Amino acid sequence: MEFKTQALCLRSTDYGESSKIITLFSADVGKIGAQVRSVKNPKSKLKQCAMPLCFGEYILHKKGDFYIVTGCTVEESFFNIWTDVHKYSASQIVLEALDKLSESNVSDVQNLVSAVRTLEEINYSGVLPYVYATHFLVELLPQQGINIDEDELPLEMVRSISAYRYASIDELETLELTINDIIKSLNFVNLIYKNRVGEKFNSVIESLKILNSLE
Repeated sequence: MEFKTQALCLRSTDYGESSKIITLFSADVGKIGAQVRSVKNPKSKLKQCAMPLCFGEYILHKKGDFYIVTGCTVEESFFNIWTDVHKYSASQIVLEALDKLSESNVSDVQNLVSAVRTLEEINYSGVLPYVYATHFLVELLPQQGINIDEDELPLEMVRSISAYRYASIDELETLELTINDIIKSLNFVNLIYKNRVGEKFNSVIESLKILNSLE
């Protein structure tokens, strides 16, 4: 069975001499693994779709419980992200969160739309991109059964975490957050995921290292 679906590539690993196994977050079938054959061939037309951050319309052939990519129309590759260390680090938080927090083979159009929108802002906005990555993590908290009550927040976190919770993605550029605010918020949210659902995001740890070097 062959079908088309909009999807975002979350990660990619080598498979054999010429192929790759990619993890896709698809509008129709959720998080899935898919093989891209002969992608290391210089003449392959599927090179871009086998790279993380590629978003487009994938043509998939379902074979048992696995999928094979037979074609792809790239809609966005987020070029600016690849050329800026801060944008790249922030984008990896989005991809890792989707990968670790999403169930396989469960459709989730809302989170796909939210992820792509977040990556667009990271790619094109002049705002420090970790703001958008933190906002994305905060938005995912209720889906993990985590409800942060302001009365439970440490006093120094109330202002910034509340700002992330109640601001739309379009309003984030108006928030007056210092680098120190961003560091504390990102670290705090990462600790919440670690303590409440047992997930630790390596991309957040790497981003915090980069952020700490800016102070």
